[in-house]
Parts: sequence; C-alpha cells; structure tokens
Amino acid sequence: MALGDPGDLWYPHDYEVNTFQGGAPNPKGRWHWGPTVNPPSLGTKPLPLPVSAIPEAFFDTIVINGGVYPKVSVPPKRTRFRLLNGSQARFYHLNLYAEDLSHPGEANAGRPGPVVYQVGTEGGFLPGVVPHFNGTPIPLDASDPSGNTALPDGPFNLLLSPAERADVVIDFNAAPVGSTFILYNDAPGPFPGGDPRNDYFTGDSDQTQIGGAATTLPGHGPNTRTLLKIEVTAGTGDSMSTAAWLAQLNTQLRTSFLNGDQPGLLFNDGDPSTPAFPFTGAPTRQLTLNEDFDEFGRLIQTVGTFDQNSANNQGLPTWGRAYLDPVTENPRAGAVEVWQIMNLTADTHPIHFHLVNVQVIQRQGFQGDPNNWAYIGKPIPPDPNELGWKETVRMNPGEITTVIMQFNLPNLPTAAMRNAVSPRTGGKEYVWHCHILEHEEHDMMRPLIVT
Repeated sequence: MALGDPGDLWYPHDYEVNTFQGGAPNPKGRWHWGPTVNPPSLGTKPLPLPVSAIPEAFFDTIVINGGVYPKVSVPPKRTRFRLLNGSQARFYHLNLYAEDLSHPGEANAGRPGPVVYQVGTEGGFLPGVVPHFNGTPIPLDASDPSGNTALPDGPFNLLLSPAERADVVIDFNAAPVGSTFILYNDAPGPFPGGDPRNDYFTGDSDQTQIGGAATTLPGHGPNTRTLLKIEVTAGTGDSMSTAAWLAQLNTQLRTSFLNGDQPGLLFNDGDPSTPAFPFTGAPTRQLTLNEDFDEFGRLIQTVGTFDQNSANNQGLPTWGRAYLDPVTENPRAGAVEVWQIMNLTADTHPIHFHLVNVQVIQRQGFQGDPNNWAYIGKPIPPDPNELGWKETVRMNPGEITTVIMQFNLPNLPTAAMRNAVSPRTGGKEYVWHCHILEHEEHDMMRPLIVT
C-alpha cells in the first residue's frame, strides 16, 4: 500500500532540524538540533536515517472510542462520561458548545453548552463537585506575539494532559430534544508553546510550504478541535433537581474522605474540601525536569535531582539522569514524602507516579537553576479539580510543583510476591516518568525503589 492511502496509520520518523549543518534555516524544521544551536553540542553523531526518534508527535485525526468525529445520543437528563486523554503528546482543553447549525459539525463558541460537573480524576473521586461552565477559551500569553502560547496556569475550563482522566456528569435536563453540542478542543500542541502546524481546524491557513497541511475544508478533516457531537433525544428528565443532586453529592464526596471509603488526604486541615495552603516546610526531595541533546544532537528529556550531573555535550551544567543511572529515589515503605520538582524545560510535563497516588499542594515560579535559584511570585494553589488524589500531575515550565505521597507497598497474597525484587536493582522497583510517550521513551523516566 502506498504511503498516505486512506486508513493508513503514520508515525513521524524524520528528525526535522530547524537549522541545517552550515547554518541554513529549514522552513520545514520542527526541532532544535545540537550541532546548530549556541553553544553547539560536541561529538555529535550523524542523525539516524531513515528512522529516528523525535521529541513528540502530534497527529491530525482524533480517535474517540475507536471512531473519528463520532456522535453520541443522550436522554435529556444528567449523563455520566469518563474522559481519558489517551494521546501521546497532545493536551486537550475542553469546552462543550452548541453546534453551529449554519455550519454543521462546527462549534458555536458563543453559545456554551450544559454545565460539565467533574466528580473525579484518575486518582479517585474529588472531595467536592467542580463545575465547568464552558465558554472559557484557552488563555493565551499576551507577551508572545505569535499568539500560539497558552498560560500554563489557566484559568481553564477542563484541561487534560496525557494520562489525565476526568469523571464528569453533564446536565442535559434543560436541553430541548434535538439539541446538538460539540465537544471542542483548543489546546496548543506542544503545550504550552504551540506550533500552529499541529492545530487543524476548518479554514486554517495553508501551511504546506512549511511542512504543514493544506487548509481544512468545511465538513472535512483534518480537525483536532471538533472532537465529538452530542445529540439530545426524547426521554424523561431527572426527578431530582440539579441543586438537590449537587447538595447530596457534595456531602457524599466529602464524607468519602472522612469515613475511609477513600484514603484521607495527607496535607489538609481535616476537611478534604479545604486543603492547607501554602507549604512552608522542608521538602523530602528536590528533583528536576531537564532537556539536553543526545549523542545524535536530538532533544532529549530527562528526570534528575538538584545535584549537578557534570556538564552536557554543550559544556553546560545538567541535572538530568538516564533511566539506567544509579537510583536516587529510594523511599522507605510507609514513608510520607514531599517532593518539589523544578521544571527547567519549556514544556508542561504530565508526570506520572507508579505505586502511589499524590496530592498536589502548590506550584510556584522560580528563577535560576539548582545551583543558584530563588522563588518568584506567590505560590499557586491546585486547581479545584486537582484537590483529590492524582496519578498524573501537570508540571509547568519555570515552576516548582510540590506534591505529597505515602509509599505503601501493595498487600500481595503470597510471601513470594511480597518478597519479590527487581533483578536489575535488587529492590522493589517502580518508576516515575513523563507521560508524553516520546519523552518517557527517551529518557524521561527514573526508577523508584521502595526499601
């Protein structure tokens, strides 16, 4: 089958450098290349051809429940949806809008749809319902003249990074039969500093001369903004009012953290719906998110500590460590630890923790690097829909994210299972990593050994 036939699955495999050897710019370039940055990386090997690792991949057609541009029918009542961002690098900023009937399949961003009530995350239920009222476009950084950079701290409607999940209920009680709505995404890719070639929508500019796609025609793809159409059918609405339902559910959610149905939060004032803030103690560990160039001059993302790991191939300080480097995160079983993670890169990284769920405490800007740094600005509390337990936490560029967790080992049924250890490290080995697929594979993952 020829490349590009309908139904083909395609993965980018060419490291498209921004600047060629010798200094000529590449109009179709996407990524910095070590030999042509300042200072250049030294000792760089030729790029692997014809297949090479790339920093991240953004595709042009979104698959939902195995289909593209799907439609779902719902009765005129509260309906539960479980949302998972299963993309490898793309973030989704979601709003529910009425369909623009003059342009079928398109969203009318001036008409917010029914309220989306979030009740849970990938770590379990929230301590209270968080309403998303729609009508909040992705906030853009006014200091970036390109208009492609989002403000990574919001405010958002519903933002999901790779591996984040949202358990939501959408209230269609007031929607007339036949109403149609579009689940709409306007997050840039990569996040927060987007490349417009990764954003596909009806009427977008022709970018074929710079390695992008042609203009998307009405009623056609590619389109990464129009995700899902929801149609309200005939049926009976809910007997309980939304106000009464919210009051009942909020009581149940809060109580679940107090009666043991869910683990109690580790950093709060007793009421799980009002966590303590800010954090003023000493962290257990200080860690870093890093970006350097590998031996082929390709961008490589890594996890590290605050202890400098010599210099990189540009002669600059680096704190990043490879997955196979000696273990640095080795908490004791049962220990409660506070981690502060400094993001030294330009991307927001969805950091995923194995074994444990974590509670987000705060984010705060910083300047400098681990050798000489200081906080800037005030600490930022978690978003309301981050107040429960999380498996995956967005960690923004230029910020230190503070999380807390307890390293309880699983209660396994046999002694052999309980005593099993990694043949590589001799410990009870887990991992923590970025959940952008290309990042975790190259090489943004570190072992986590519980002793």
